[in-house]
Amino acid sequence: MLLVYKPPGETPYQIVQKIQSLPQYHDAKIGYAGRLDPMAEGLLLLLVDEENKKRKTYERLKKRYVFTMLCGIATDSYDLLGLITQSKRIANFKQVQKKIAAELPRFVGKHIQQYPPYSSRRVDGKPLFYWAREGKIDTVTLPSKKIEIHTLSLSHMNVVAATKLKNYILTSIENVQGDFRQKLIHAGWENYFAQHQDSTNHLLVACAISCSSGTYVRQLVHDIGSHIQLPLTAYAITRTNIGKYSLKDLVRKGEKLDMIDLFKDKQPLGRLKNRRNSKRTR
Repeated sequence: MLLVYKPPGETPYQIVQKIQSLPQYHDAKIGYAGRLDPMAEGLLLLLVDEENKKRKTYERLKKRYVFTMLCGIATDSYDLLGLITQSKRIANFKQVQKKIAAELPRFVGKHIQQYPPYSSRRVDGKPLFYWAREGKIDTVTLPSKKIEIHTLSLSHMNVVAATKLKNYILTSIENVQGDFRQKLIHAGWENYFAQHQDSTNHLLVACAISCSSGTYVRQLVHDIGSHIQLPLTAYAITRTNIGKYSLKDLVRKGEKLDMIDLFKDKQPLGRLKNRRNSKRTR
């Protein structure tokens, strides 16, 4: 099994392709346990050869994320890689922070969570994102699933300048690989900032969550926004833990290792070692 850091902008499948391009894994059967959206980053478990038979076991492991919500804007994908569907000027940032903090406890526990329209869950033989792209999402019933949120807390808020926010969002969209409506979405954000030049600052609220497998953080962000009647979208999502495995296992001397670093000199540095027989380096 391989423990890998997935950067924003790439899909888990693209990470698998990178690994299989390495000589030592060229003929290996590699899969992954637990999806991560293109805009999300963080820990990814890759299963090699016989380990793929344990996929469902790994997929059931509890997850931890840290995530940031952009307040006052909503998109059709519930994250930055979507078309803006709603926006609202925020007059009092502190008041919004208090509203969100007061709302979070209601989401702790067992719930039924709907799948986001832009997700790979199949309905009538096609993924939901197909129906959403075709403008037919209202013709199908959005499926739901049981989830459990163990802990959910607000860590801090941050005020970001519109120019900085714009640059971050547009650059993030440009870095996405594959076909995810990038040109259309990029133009939509450009248009938003052109029409809201008087909005000099935007509010970001950061949270942390521990949850069951299959929980969609961006759907949670959307649901929180619905409850407080304020457009919200997932600004950043980082998966920090999968069961006992931590993103800290990929940190050495304070720097995150990317895919190339993990396999520098064609050595599988990302392969999980037996913790009893090896020392962890940071």
